[in-house]
Amino acid sequence: MSNTKKTLATDEELEKFEHFLFEMNDVLEEFVESASQAGFSLNYSVDGLADLERFITANSEHSDSSFDNRAARYLGEVFRKLVGGKWELCLKNPKYMYFKLPVISGYSTHSIEFCPIEMIANFKAKKEAGMLRTAMMSQP
Repeated sequence: MSNTKKTLATDEELEKFEHFLFEMNDVLEEFVESASQAGFSLNYSVDGLADLERFITANSEHSDSSFDNRAARYLGEVFRKLVGGKWELCLKNPKYMYFKLPVISGYSTHSIEFCPIEMIANFKAKKEAGMLRTAMMSQP
């Protein structure tokens, strides 16, 4: 990581992001299993995003930041596997809307990111079926 980027995040924030990446597989395995036990098929496909939306909706009354984080990780991994890119802690600019959030970057020739945390928050606010699929398929 460049020195400029390092100065935009504390060592603790960088370590927290590294931990986020390190525990990704275990967290996702548990999330997919809990969805399966509830009758939802999360199979890392575009079509499976409908079940993710239904799982989020079914858990909306009990949802907390931990559930949202796991749902965002899942959405990010679907995006990364199907569209491309890599997880990154967004350190573009302190005024940027995704600043210090985990994003998927490097999937486009444009300097844009996909922010799964914001997508999950938007879906929870609007509850529009097909929204996550549309967001994923509209990326350049």
